[in-house]
Amino acid sequence: MASDETALHDSTRDGTHVLTQVGLGISIVLTTLTGVICWWGYTQFYFEPGSVSKADYQGALTTELVTAAILLTGLIAVRHFRGQPWLYVLTGFGIALQLALAAGEIDGATAPLDPDEINPDTYSLVLSLQPPFQIPTSWPLLALVLAALIRVLWSRTRRPRPGR
Repeated sequence: MASDETALHDSTRDGTHVLTQVGLGISIVLTTLTGVICWWGYTQFYFEPGSVSKADYQGALTTELVTAAILLTGLIAVRHFRGQPWLYVLTGFGIALQLALAAGEIDGATAPLDPDEINPDTYSLVLSLQPPFQIPTSWPLLALVLAALIRVLWSRTRRPRPGR
């Protein structure tokens, strides 16, 4: 009977591990989409062609770099939850995609202001930092990173200390 209970416990743990791996993978893909959504919103969602301003490119560049940083911190969760190698590759692909999008924005972000423009847009770092955290597609990975950090901190406070 004990071997049946052990087998049930092992299969439940393996099932939980598989669900964790799939959950990590989905959260990494969703976070990668966050950067793509921000890029599209800043540079592609316009009613008039050519109406993208220097500030829009700068905002897109900032959000893509912030999304890459979120994915980089996602490696904390992947490592903590003993992620499979494909999760590291997926995260690396997501970071590379964000950096490629950011590289595509550099020309527009560093272009001189058009002297004929009457009211040029201004860039706001604070407003550009917000979208990657406000768009719900990044929330699952941020929650997993937070869970990993809490779990690590909790386990460190629960360990018995020598001499006590």
